[in-house]
Amino acid sequence: MSAWRTASAVVIGSDHGRMGLPCQDRAVVRVVELQDALDRLVMVACDGAGSASHAELGAEVASQAAAAFLAAMAPITDTTDAGAAGASLLGRVRDALTVAAAEAGVPFKMLATTLLAVAVDRDHALAFQVGDGAIVLTTEREPRTSLAFWPVKGAHANETWFATSDNAFAQLQGARIDATALEVAVLTDGLEHLALDFAAKVPHAAFFGPFFAAVGELSPGDLAASAALSAELEAFLASPRVLAETGDDKTLLLAVRTRRDGASLPAEPSQDAPAETSTAV
Repeated sequence: MSAWRTASAVVIGSDHGRMGLPCQDRAVVRVVELQDALDRLVMVACDGAGSASHAELGAEVASQAAAAFLAAMAPITDTTDAGAAGASLLGRVRDALTVAAAEAGVPFKMLATTLLAVAVDRDHALAFQVGDGAIVLTTEREPRTSLAFWPVKGAHANETWFATSDNAFAQLQGARIDATALEVAVLTDGLEHLALDFAAKVPHAAFFGPFFAAVGELSPGDLAASAALSAELEAFLASPRVLAETGDDKTLLLAVRTRRDGASLPAEPSQDAPAETSTAV
């Protein structure tokens, strides 16, 4: 039985709804059975650029390519090179986008999308990001909740970098986290101002705590309960309370691991400490 409980939601922004545009966020959450009864959590979220004509296609292709790459990787160890893994991941994503652009008969950059990707094994994790949005992890040490990276913006508030950018490899952030991750969240930039403390550059514990607690109460392997919680999460992201704060598309992916003693993480972990990383791109 998997050690992970998950819930996720992708919701179109009210701005896109009014303009008759599709949701340009895409996401993948997958638990992969590896050797030695190891469960790998794979989470990917992509936010297509509003200025790109085929942004939703780019986000779909990138998220699927990244998830496939992370699912097939060798087990993560304390010698795994995050820089090399990140370059291979981004290369795989860009190759898939190149093919998709050719098939659609549009320029490569018309599939512009951000990329947030994380793979979590028993004692280590890899996290990668191009552009904005956030990856949040609570590790077994203390425990503590922190950001893998701070979201990267361009010269203006609504600008960022994409997997299709000419300098995408230079903008790629990557890290190996050498600690057991017990809680993981991935979100696109539509939720940044609700989920992140921009002054302290840390996650808001009041935002993530209740979500992690709800996911942690799920029974491992209960797909119906996971689907029901995902539906509740989707309703929350589409609620007037959230829409009053942001009209952008919104993605929130959540996962909680069962401890080796069978318990899940307490509902209100401490925060503000930096992620435990030993290798960075």
